[in-house]
Amino acid sequence: RGGVGGGDGGVPPGTAASSAVVDDDARLIEPTPSFESATSYRRVGDDLTPLITNRHRPTRPSHRVKSRPALSTIDQHVVVSFVAVNVAICAAKYGDDYTFYLAIFMMNLVWYYLLDHLTKREEVRHLRLSGGIAVGGGLERARSTSSGRVTDKHRARVERTIPSTVPEDREDTYSDSAHPAPTGPKRLVAGSTIPRASVLSNATHAEILHQSDPPTAETLEAYATTTVNEYAVSPFSYWNVDASIFNLRIGPNYKREKKKAPSAPALYDLFKMDVVQDDCILRSTQDGFEIPSVKGVTDVDTGCPGVPPMFVITVNIPTEEPAMFGSESDGASCIVILYFTITKHTLDELKNLDTASPGVKLFVEYCRKAGEDDALRSRLKTLAVVEEIEKLGLPSFIAGYNGKPALVTKSGTYTRHSNYIEMTVNVHKWSYLAKKGLYMLRDEFPRFNVNIGFTIEGRKDPELPEVLLGGVRVMQFDLEKVGLAPGSEREEELGLVTNDSWS
Repeated sequence: RGGVGGGDGGVPPGTAASSAVVDDDARLIEPTPSFESATSYRRVGDDLTPLITNRHRPTRPSHRVKSRPALSTIDQHVVVSFVAVNVAICAAKYGDDYTFYLAIFMMNLVWYYLLDHLTKREEVRHLRLSGGIAVGGGLERARSTSSGRVTDKHRARVERTIPSTVPEDREDTYSDSAHPAPTGPKRLVAGSTIPRASVLSNATHAEILHQSDPPTAETLEAYATTTVNEYAVSPFSYWNVDASIFNLRIGPNYKREKKKAPSAPALYDLFKMDVVQDDCILRSTQDGFEIPSVKGVTDVDTGCPGVPPMFVITVNIPTEEPAMFGSESDGASCIVILYFTITKHTLDELKNLDTASPGVKLFVEYCRKAGEDDALRSRLKTLAVVEEIEKLGLPSFIAGYNGKPALVTKSGTYTRHSNYIEMTVNVHKWSYLAKKGLYMLRDEFPRFNVNIGFTIEGRKDPELPEVLLGGVRVMQFDLEKVGLAPGSEREEELGLVTNDSWS
């Protein structure tokens, strides 16, 4: 991960990690404690082509982030079990007969839970000693199946090793100019994994959009100005979002007044979207996808140092049911990538920051300082608005999140490249309840349309009103239609077929 800042080639690569909590308008979706280092790097260049020993196909290199020592998973289980047993004993001692029997039952569940994890740990330790599981030069815990047992399929893991010529203490990031993305794995073409919705014949820009290959600045403007009545709402498709759907903070005195209003037009327009499944998270988009390039758009000089012509947001969403204790920060994921390009009206405002809107000024500050300022970096917010949610009959604790903003803090990684900034969000690090809610919704996604947006949180009057950074409208999303990333180890496990155009 990483890149050079501001396109000048002289700023050292910068990648900073952060985690997410919810602001005062939303509920907590992500735990704030974290044992992970705030910033971790390792240099990655062309000399890091992965060596594959167990399977004969290219595999994406493993960019693991170094972290400070933390409690092991089994230690966490022991502590939780110890506390739970003591609570049960107290309840049995001081409660009535009903409480006594309930406490005994709970104690048995706790001991079964602990012994089950001890057994699985011994199985994994045996596999490690036999040399069956190794990733990135270090041992990785085998991922269990839904039944909780290690299968023969998991014993045939891919072994990826880093050449001994690379110092162990070297940091983990690469510059896309001095050190291009690692070669070896074939990368997908941006926008090839999920289609845009079909444009109707009566659309104002129908002729332009039907001739959108190769894309031009005129094409991107047509995408942004096409209204909801000019394209078909078809299953498993997407389109640009209407920024006014999102109610964002306005001043004055927001802390006291708590007033919100529909957002002004977004600072960046959606260019393309991708979604794939893989057995691990995607830490850097250019590891798996070709970064899009549009002449006169992605190479434009914004006139404001630090502000890029393109902004990429990658979201790694767990696809397996989350564990209540000892959750992992990596695992089987649905990876969503959004490519945004700067709008003409944003470029116009950047020409004179003295007259620019508060939202543009705040975004400029974010681009310039977020790589080093943890507090500023943690002000990126994500919002999701499900359309007609009252008709879906969803549980109240899930429906209560609709339209609520959540701050992306420790689950986010900010990376600056030569002509774009990338924000990677790791939902694996969110709280159990948030991940459980998403998992419960997986079968409901094909029933509704959802608008997803991002903004930088404004807190003082000079930073308000907030404005949407960018967003997407996803229609009737179906996880069963999401293809597998090339080289994914989950092809047999999921029984899915990768799209022919990706192989």
